[in-house]
Parts: sequence; structure tokens; C-alpha cells
Amino acid sequence: MSLVDDLGLPGVVRYNRQEDMPFRRDEAWASFRGSYGMVYRATRRSKEGPPDEEDVYAIKQIQARSPKELMNVAREIKLLQQCRHPNIIALVESFTINTDGFRSTTCLVTKPWAPMYLEHLIFELDGSGGCQSSCSWFKAGELDPWPSILLQCLSGLKYLHTQKPHPIQSGTKI
Repeated sequence: MSLVDDLGLPGVVRYNRQEDMPFRRDEAWASFRGSYGMVYRATRRSKEGPPDEEDVYAIKQIQARSPKELMNVAREIKLLQQCRHPNIIALVESFTINTDGFRSTTCLVTKPWAPMYLEHLIFELDGSGGCQSSCSWFKAGELDPWPSILLQCLSGLKYLHTQKPHPIQSGTKI
């Protein structure tokens, strides 16, 4: 029995080896380091040929090194299991690999995949005048599409803060 099992989170699958999981890392894309782990692009192992957008996932791989970090992972899984909104990532699956005491690898499979995170996009646009290939839709000096992006972000935030019976806010306990 692992600590992830002890947390009693439904839907967290356990694989003995990385090769057992039904997703494969897409090595053609870079991974991103976040505050708790790495995020990389993945596709289903059962699909042959080039993936279409429906077969592309983001996998956040988290190394929990303490009981507190493991509780934060459990909190994130529980919150994502509750969220159903077009402007919030969707949790497809969560699983652990080779869990050993407090040192576990937990993976959150989400949709959609994005080639960068929002903070990186904003800094890239700010420093480049919008000429980078990763944001070809951006036109320097033009307002579009920022009102739409801002509206979508605020719509997702409103959803989180109006959940009943418990709004999802910073510091929400599981």
C-alpha cells in the first residue's frame, strides 16, 4: 500500500513501470519545468501514425519528496476531478509509477496540450514585439485577440470561485 493509496483518491491508477502506462512521451517537443515537476507532450500508445489533436495530451510528472508535497498533489488531483469548464484544463487520468514511501512519481494527464505556459507567452510577447513564431497570431500594436483571451481567463476564474457548495480558492483544503 502506498501513500497515494492511503489518501483514498478515487481514479488514481498505479503502474509498475513507465512502459506500462498507456501514453508515450512525444520527444519531438520540449518539456517545461514547473514548480512541482515537468510537463511534456504525450500521445496514446495504441495509436499508430501521426497524432491528431484529439490524441495529444499534456502530462505533468510530479516527484513528491515529502508528505506535504504529496498532500499538495492529492489536492490538485481532487480539484481537477471537480472542474468541468472549457477554459480550465481537463483531467483525463492520474496515475503513479513505482511508488515507494514518500518518494513517488505521480502523473496528471490533461487536455489540451499547449506548447508553452501563459507566463512564458506573455514574457515572450513583451520582449519580442510579437514576432516569435510560437505566437504567429499576435500582431504588434493591435488589440486582438487579447480581449477574447482575457474574457476566457476570467470566465474560468469565475467558474472556480462560484463552485457550490465550496468555491475553489487559494488555500482550499481537500
